[in-house]
Amino acid sequence: DRLAPTLMRRCALLPDEGLDGRDLFALDADSDRRLWFQLSGGWQAGFRDERHHFIETLEDGHTWIAGAETNAEGRRVPRYASEPRGTKHLFEHASDPGLEKNLAPERGDVVARCADEVAEWLATRESARQTRRDMTAEEEAELEKLGYAGGQ
Repeated sequence: DRLAPTLMRRCALLPDEGLDGRDLFALDADSDRRLWFQLSGGWQAGFRDERHHFIETLEDGHTWIAGAETNAEGRRVPRYASEPRGTKHLFEHASDPGLEKNLAPERGDVVARCADEVAEWLATRESARQTRRDMTAEEEAELEKLGYAGGQ
């Protein structure tokens, strides 16, 4: 239930104030925190901070359900969408809280900077992935003392 506020917001529902947990997408107005993301298939990545929400499509060929439409027989069926590699989306929270107007075509300077930052973040993640190693027995014992490893 700790993810409930986040999931409810993503479903456009108002979370109950009594729920345990917090909305992971909510940012404080005075926060300089940036939330980075990469979709599990690796086909999109981006970030959300107090001012912008930026998304870049990294791979061609991904299709998703983007609503519904009525087919020739009058049945409601999924409407599929896709976009090519290199497609970018930029939204400003203050003027567009619903993230409906893509400012990327108008704000090339900001988009270029955001794309560079995403590329740098992805490179950092890849570097960390390549330097992974198993924990030593001492490290594992220390984590167990703190309650982060082992146990049930």
